Amino acid sequence: MPVVSKIVGREVVGREVVGREVVGREIVGREIVGLEIVGLEIVGLEIMGLEIMGLEIMGLEIVGLEIVGREIVGREVVGLEIVGLEVVGLEIVGLEVVGLEIVGLEVVGREIVGREIVGREVVGLEIVGLEIVGLEIMGLEIVCLEIMGLEIMGLEIVCLEIMGLEIMGLEIIDGFF
Repeated sequence: MPVVSKIVGREVVGREVVGREVVGREIVGREIVGLEIVGLEIVGLEIMGLEIMGLEIMGLEIVGLEIVGREIVGREVVGLEIVGLEVVGLEIVGLEVVGLEIVGLEVVGREIVGREIVGREVVGLEIVGLEIVGLEIMGLEIVCLEIMGLEIMGLEIVCLEIMGLEIMGLEIIDGFF
């Protein structure tokens, strides 16, 4: 049985939500404020305690992304704008990204380990062979996250409280919603 909590402005429109579940997880003590998720396709994404401020993701397709088994403490992603990004098998270890703007980036088969990216602007970049896998983000808070054109499938959100969401096609079972 799902645990019902306060959901402000949540809207599930025109979808029959089947087979997307968060089982045996507690979603507590985090806030997602003003989150708009429309048509995002996220497959096998596990997020534990994520803190992302001012993240804008438009047309993002994430397949088989697992955010587990790495420890990123006190990292901030601030003012990140990702447009048309395709990320497959992503592994990011100890990455600090501040004010990064990525437009039309296709990333496949590369490894970013222990990098610090500050004030970078990547426009129309195509990177082939990029692999970022096994990212664990702990103790994070998602504020003013705007995701456009997304469909969320098989999403596990742990230690997150979602308030005031407009979500299409998202089903959370045995969670905080």
